[in-house]
Amino acid sequence: MKTINPKTKIPNTTCKTNCVVKFGKGPKQLEKYNVSKMIYKKKLSFIPKLIKFDDKERTLTIKRVGTQLDKKYTVAKLKKDYLPKMRELSKKFYKSFGLYHNDLKFMNFVESGTKLYLIDFEYASKTLGGTLKDNTGYRKLGKLYDFN
Repeated sequence: MKTINPKTKIPNTTCKTNCVVKFGKGPKQLEKYNVSKMIYKKKLSFIPKLIKFDDKERTLTIKRVGTQLDKKYTVAKLKKDYLPKMRELSKKFYKSFGLYHNDLKFMNFVESGTKLYLIDFEYASKTLGGTLKDNTGYRKLGKLYDFN
C-alpha cells in the first residue's frame, strides 16, 4: 500500500490493492479530508469503496479499482470517446452531493473493464471553480458542468 498525498498527486496506479490518501494539518486540509470522507462514505457505484478512515491521522484507505484514463489512452482518444461519459459522471456526482468536483481531469477518472469511476475530491465544493485538464496542461475540453 502506498500513500497518495493530494498535494503531490502521486497516481493511484502505484497502489497494489488499496490506496491511502493522507491529508495535511491545518483547517483547509481538515475541510478537504472531511468532504472527501463524506463522499467516499456514501457508497455510490461510481466512487471507489472506502475501506477505512482515521480521523486522527487524516487518512482514507480506498480500494484500488482500475487504471487512470490518462495512463491508458491518448489525449485524442480521451477527447473523442470519453468526454460524454465524463460529463455524465460529473452530473451524477453533482446530483448526488450538490457539489461540483472542480478538479475534472483524465487522471481523476479510473476505468475498470467497462466501468468508470471518479476519484480525488479535495476540491469539491458548492461553488463551480474548475476546468477539465488533460495531461498536456490546463485546457478547457468541453462543458463538463453543462447538465441540461
